[in-house]
Amino acid sequence: MQSSSLAVPLGVFFLGLFLIVGKERDGIETVTDHLNRARTLAMGHIKRLPKGTMIVFDFDDTLFDPHTVIGYRHAGKKEFWHGERRALPLYRPLQPMCDVLKFAVAQGMYVTLITARPDTISTKQIILQNFKHQHMQLHELHCNPDYPQNNNFKALLRRKIHTFRPIGLTIGDQWTDVNECDYHYIKLPNTKEPMLHTTLVST
Repeated sequence: MQSSSLAVPLGVFFLGLFLIVGKERDGIETVTDHLNRARTLAMGHIKRLPKGTMIVFDFDDTLFDPHTVIGYRHAGKKEFWHGERRALPLYRPLQPMCDVLKFAVAQGMYVTLITARPDTISTKQIILQNFKHQHMQLHELHCNPDYPQNNNFKALLRRKIHTFRPIGLTIGDQWTDVNECDYHYIKLPNTKEPMLHTTLVST
C-alpha cells in the first residue's frame, strides 16, 4: 500500500521536472537560430550600405558544409575516352548565409570570397561549381597561397583590399575571418564555440 501511495507524488514530481527542463531547453538558441539571426542582422546592415561596398565571405562552414556532400559535378574534357575527368564535390549549402550573399549581390554589393583552402585549380573549380549549383554570383576569389600555413593571410589581405575598396562586412565561422578589422563583422558559431558574435545590433 505504501509503494502505491508514492506512485502519484513521484509521477507528479517527474512531470514537473520534465516541464521545467523542457522550458529550459526551449530557451536555448540552436545553431539554426544563430544563423537565422545572423541573416537578419546582415541583410539589415547591407541594405543601408552604398552600392559597390565589399562584403567578404568565408567558404567552409559559412556558405557550405564541407562535411556533407550532396552530389558531384565533373570537370575535364569528356570528348576523349582517355580524357581526365574529375569529380568535384557539391556541398550542402548553409542557406541563411547563402541568402545573405544573394541579397548582397541584388543590392549591388561587391562579393568577395576568402578561403583558407590551398590556391590550386582544384580548389577554384570546387568553389565555382558549388556557387553555380546554388545560382550564386561571385566577384572576387582569394585562396591561401601559403597552405597549410595560415600566417594570418586573411586579415592581411582584407587590410590591403580595404585601402582601395571599402569593406562593409566580413562573415565567417573562425576568428581569423573577422580579426583585425575596423568594420562590421559576423563571427558564426562553430563546433568549438557554438555562439554568434557580431558587431551588428538589432534595430
